[in-house]
Parts: sequence; structure tokens; C-alpha cells
Amino acid sequence: LQNSNIVFDTYVTFYQWTLSKDETINGDILINLGNIDLNGYSLTVKGNLDLLGSGQLNLNNGKLSVEGNLKQHSGTMHLNGGTLNIGGTYSLDNGDKRCDAELIMDNDKDLLNIDGDLNVNTYDSYSVRLSKGTVTLKGNFTQSINKGSGFTGYSYNFCCEGSNKF
Repeated sequence: LQNSNIVFDTYVTFYQWTLSKDETINGDILINLGNIDLNGYSLTVKGNLDLLGSGQLNLNNGKLSVEGNLKQHSGTMHLNGGTLNIGGTYSLDNGDKRCDAELIMDNDKDLLNIDGDLNVNTYDSYSVRLSKGTVTLKGNFTQSINKGSGFTGYSYNFCCEGSNKF
């Protein structure tokens, strides 16, 4: 902890982290995701954020602001009444490896604001499930099927339905 800000080397593993106050991470960070619960608070990343692992980042009525790019290789991003602000590009992608990332918006209060592009290159069906809330995208949208490691992948990896506004 430094001047009320969290400082990491660049890589950190969380097994369980529930925020009890607003937090700021200075610089780029790669998080091996366990379970992170914003618990109604704000987490600001002053750089790029890379998410690995099979856990869940639950905004839970809080706000996640990433000033750079957000790359989600795997795990679940659940807005759950929260706000996700991305200053750059949001990619659900794992290169040539299988991508099991999920984005869930199922609450009317969910807000996703992307100043850059949205790239969805996931393997699983319905890995992006937008049934409620609002998405504001200032850049381009790209959807592709992740066929990493010879897997076939599913063509319906992006699902917009219900009362969601895109």
C-alpha cells in the first residue's frame, strides 16, 4: 500500500478479495482471477488490465474503471448492477488458445462504457450474455469464433436479448 493506492509488481493472484473502500491500482496489471467482489466500491486501474483464471470479477453495484485496455482471457465479468468504464479496447480473447471468458449483464442498472473497440473472440456459446443494462461503444465491434487448439467453437458466442440497449 502506498499513499492509499495499491501497488503491485504487475502480476497478482487473488483467491478472494472483497473491497471495503475505493481502491486505485497505478499502472498495468495482470490478475490471475480468483473471486473479486467490488462490494459497491470503485476500483480504478490507471493502465491496462489483463484477466486470467477461472474466477469471477463481480462488480456488485460498484464501478471498475480501466484507463487503458481490458483483455479478458478467461473468467467471468459480472456487472451485477455495476458500471464498467474502459478508456481503450475491451477484448474477450486468448489469442490462438481456447478463450473461456464470459461477460454477463443481467441487471437493469448494468452500464458498460467502452471508449475504444469491443472484440469478442470466445469459444463457448453465450459467453457474452447481454439481457439487461446499457452498452455504450465508441469504437468498432468485432465478433469471431475462437477455434484455439483445434476446437470448433460456437457461432453464437455473443447474445443480445431482453431489455438490453446496445
